[in-house]
Amino acid sequence: MTLPDGLQISHDGAVLRLCIDRPDHRNALNREMVHALIDALENAAIDDALRAVLLTSTGEHFCSGADWVATNTSDAPKPRVGHLHRRTAFEAHRLIEILRTIELPVVCAVRGWAAGLGCHLALAADFTVAARTAKFWEPFGRRGFTPD
Repeated sequence: MTLPDGLQISHDGAVLRLCIDRPDHRNALNREMVHALIDALENAAIDDALRAVLLTSTGEHFCSGADWVATNTSDAPKPRVGHLHRRTAFEAHRLIEILRTIELPVVCAVRGWAAGLGCHLALAADFTVAARTAKFWEPFGRRGFTPD
């Protein structure tokens, strides 16, 4: 499987390591990264050699959420109205569902900002270890949106 830029996936013995590596974007997740994380977790769910999943990041912040800006900066045609709402159930929501239901312990290491989808990743893990610098934020609560 070819990984998208900004994501590192590796096996360290019986541990699946998922590392978000886009510090220049505060580790915001684009669509390709979300799909790769879903694929990696689905494969991990049936890999009897694995005993745990570690979700971490590089740089100063854990994850600033979904990279909505990337949708508007590509050369592809602009998405139609309602695009984000329709895709969220099959992308971000699916990722959170897998993290919650996978029958492996998921450990999340957070420092800096964990906002939006990043916060949801941390909350969906079985264990979240937060540095003193960790800040959890649900930006959509004030706008009346439900979390992932």
